[in-house]
Amino acid sequence: YAWFSGSHENPRWPCRDQLTPRQGPQASGCLSRIIQVVAFADIPRWFDPAVQRLKTRPQFQAVLAGSTVARTAHFALHRAALDFPLQDSKESPLEIGSAVALFQAREVWVGAMVPKRWAKRAVTRNAIKRQIYNVSTCFESALPVAAHVVRLRAGFDRATFVSATSDALKAAVREELHLLFTRVAPGVGAATS
Repeated sequence: YAWFSGSHENPRWPCRDQLTPRQGPQASGCLSRIIQVVAFADIPRWFDPAVQRLKTRPQFQAVLAGSTVARTAHFALHRAALDFPLQDSKESPLEIGSAVALFQAREVWVGAMVPKRWAKRAVTRNAIKRQIYNVSTCFESALPVAAHVVRLRAGFDRATFVSATSDALKAAVREELHLLFTRVAPGVGAATS
């Protein structure tokens, strides 16, 4: 009977509406009411970020207003002290009176800035940012307690690196980032290579 839906289906091999429900019977009492409280001491070390990451526009602007401490052919490293004056803002959750601190923790802060001007494809920008954060964790102990921004200041040759995320591009970026951070922390470069 072609006019009835599902008439062509084999009764021995049920399809669509003839299938049995795949969800088994639930336990008595429906959902489990057991709630496990996880203490912060139980969270493994890999869960904690090695360095704090810059997230807001005022943080990036404050660091870029600081000094440039190292440069390579494609990257520049900017640094600023964490003792910025408090500024007025209504967006941050940590308010102190009517003013908000840009950097709440006295740790090493790192930000990655990869403009579209120098890396057209989003895949390439994200790959470069990942390399920046990975290399910065290697140099975390040698960096001073301050806010740092690694900025891409020139593009990589697309004739040499045809693929957006080739291993050759990642290796070139990583090698140049090692050179950049070694200029700031000379003793660590040989140990992490």
